[in-house]
Amino acid sequence: MNWLLSSIVSLSIAVAAYAVFYKVFQRYRFALLHPIIGTTAVCFGYMSIFSISTEVFQQHTILLTWLLGPATIALAVPLYKQFSLLRQLHWRVLVPIFAGGVLAPVMSWICIAWLDVDSQIKMTMLVKSITTPLAMQTAELIGGISSLAAVLVILTGIVVAVFGPTLAMLLKVDDHVVQGIAMGTVGHAIATARAADISEYCLALSSVSLCINGLVTALMLPILF
Repeated sequence: MNWLLSSIVSLSIAVAAYAVFYKVFQRYRFALLHPIIGTTAVCFGYMSIFSISTEVFQQHTILLTWLLGPATIALAVPLYKQFSLLRQLHWRVLVPIFAGGVLAPVMSWICIAWLDVDSQIKMTMLVKSITTPLAMQTAELIGGISSLAAVLVILTGIVVAVFGPTLAMLLKVDDHVVQGIAMGTVGHAIATARAADISEYCLALSSVSLCINGLVTALMLPILF
């Protein structure tokens, strides 16, 4: 009963925090008020105050982890709605997705190659730009750390979701095709959710990008390593 009560409390806090910060973000549209950032801070504070370990909190909120699968599949809806437009782009969509899918892990590896870190951490860095369910499984297959992979994926998604649109504005990139491909390829599902605020077309391209990059990366990394 104590475990069930703790699970209900943990789930309620996580969901309530996200709902509140989502409303705040929708009203003010300030990047640092992104609901993922606020919810993470609230959950971290809750865990610190009540001395709850990460493993226990993960067990309490296992339902949210399970929902990652259906949430990822639901991205097929905007993809279906924009399929006729996507078909017109052909290979022009695939080339930047593959390029970004290769550059993201390679640049991550280069950034930490000179550091004296365990090889497990280096291998985990290779999956930081694909969605969480695929990243955790792929990290285990190539000798990485699945729990660390989840953290890196979330951090990457937050950075892209928060700063991606701003960077596009500074670079004067107004094309929603370009924005969607970039955000989906590098920032996976979290950035794709942010793409929904830009346009449905941007969301569709981001959905395509995260799916293709995730599948290709999940298939290729275990073969290469």
